[in-house]
Amino acid sequence: MTVYLAIDADRARTIAEDLLVESPREAGGFYALAAIRRGQRMRLLLGERFEVESHWDRQDVDLLTPNGQSISAAVSCSNSAGTGLAFVHTHPFDDRPPSLSAIDRRTAARLGRAFSDLIDGPFAALVVAPGGWGGAFVTAQGDLREIERIALVGRKLSVQAGRRQGRSRGIAFDDRQRRALGEASSAQLRSMHVTIVGVGGTGSPAAEILARMGVGRLTLIDPDIVEHSNVPRIFGAAASDVLQSRAKVDVVGDSVRRLGLGVDVLSVRGDIRDVVLQEHLLSADVVVGATDNHSSRAVMTELAVKAGLTFIDMGVRVGVRRNGDLDSLLLERRIQVPGGPCLWCWGRLDPSRIAEELLPADRKERLMAEGYVTGSAEAPEPSVTALTASAGAIASSGLLALLAGALAHQPLAVQIDTLSGLGARISGEDPDPDCICRKWKSTWFEPAGYKVGA
Repeated sequence: MTVYLAIDADRARTIAEDLLVESPREAGGFYALAAIRRGQRMRLLLGERFEVESHWDRQDVDLLTPNGQSISAAVSCSNSAGTGLAFVHTHPFDDRPPSLSAIDRRTAARLGRAFSDLIDGPFAALVVAPGGWGGAFVTAQGDLREIERIALVGRKLSVQAGRRQGRSRGIAFDDRQRRALGEASSAQLRSMHVTIVGVGGTGSPAAEILARMGVGRLTLIDPDIVEHSNVPRIFGAAASDVLQSRAKVDVVGDSVRRLGLGVDVLSVRGDIRDVVLQEHLLSADVVVGATDNHSSRAVMTELAVKAGLTFIDMGVRVGVRRNGDLDSLLLERRIQVPGGPCLWCWGRLDPSRIAEELLPADRKERLMAEGYVTGSAEAPEPSVTALTASAGAIASSGLLALLAGALAHQPLAVQIDTLSGLGARISGEDPDPDCICRKWKSTWFEPAGYKVGA
């Protein structure tokens, strides 16, 4: 099983400031922890600190052991809140992403075995240092599973992949981009894992642009094969792909590999509505949604909320006047960040359309014959290559906005008419308090000041 961790970026900064102040001695505390699992991937979510008075058996510059009183109080808070537990402590002198010491690992294993009968949720041992975060998920048997990747999420995104760094492509490839982004953001791009769901007219240019920007790993998910109408819009596609009935993910994946930029590409042919495939979302740092149906978007927006994922949703629409002339070429980009509005909040999803899309084929045919459904979900929307290619570019720019922290003062959702060149902000920067997503949210990103178990 591969384990990932998401922490609200503001919370991560507060934890580090609060605990590292006790340097040179180690310091720590117990925090709420949630988890979501799909297949062989688990994503942990770090929440608020439990209001537990800290008592230590030992506290020194390289050692911190909680005593029975602190442990008992933390268990009580965890059970009251209905969450798991994370024990977070510091390594004050580690200026690199830290890892658990041998003493830390023995303590974590002992706590994991003890907590297995005392709490219902997961347990993790985490360490924070001036150089970043590290740690492990601890099983009921006391086995430690190292955390593969740690994402600090919010309107600014940063990713830490343990002590490993992203693979450099060489200055000859991205010298001019480094001049624009700087070395830190370029390194983040090289370590980034982006999953693109839907690799048609919007997803395929997004894949190529992200690869050319330097993203280190791409996962491509789509159930369809290339058809004649796809060839002009799918980057990398040719008429021969139609004759060979090639899968879109294979065509786009091969096209990205031919660039020779060292991008790690995984092509997955399937439907994201299949729960088996959803583990590919949990391992991503960013998910780009470029599908043309509401039900897959509903799956992605819900999982993004529950798992603390950053989700860039793209939509396109062609406007035509009554006389047949083009009126508009609209694209919409909505960046769903943990703690922000979801697609339901923005009114992006249609429940009746979702229900229609999820009907079994035989039942849908019967209901269409009886006039209960229109079959509109099956009708292809008009499309223009210039529009879908632009949408792929704007989706890719969304990743740069996240890395640069630009969304701290720019809108999460925008609409651009690529025909006129005009753009507009889409209202809704905060979650709708009456939205269903409020029922999905874990305690890990409740508003600041909320005290778990208080």
